[in-house]
Amino acid sequence: MRRVPDLGKTIDPVKFVHFFPMLGPELNNRLHLFYWSVGSNDGLLECLHDAKKVFDEKGVKTTWIERLGYGHEWSFWRLDLQDFSARLFKPNK
Repeated sequence: MRRVPDLGKTIDPVKFVHFFPMLGPELNNRLHLFYWSVGSNDGLLECLHDAKKVFDEKGVKTTWIERLGYGHEWSFWRLDLQDFSARLFKPNK
């Protein structure tokens, strides 16, 4: 089912936090948009789920998009670019 790449591994949350010590709710004030997008058939899906969990636990607000049936492929990025662009250039409230 998975379409490339398939790393077969995930992140080590302890090392991840060690290398990114600035993770915390205060980061929300410096970001306009923290956008995650992945296809449900992407080989990186588990890794990204684990990384997002670290950001959630640290209080960093993110926008998570998971598109059913897509892998790590051009058709996904063409579709996703529209959504990302609309969110990126949306004025802050």
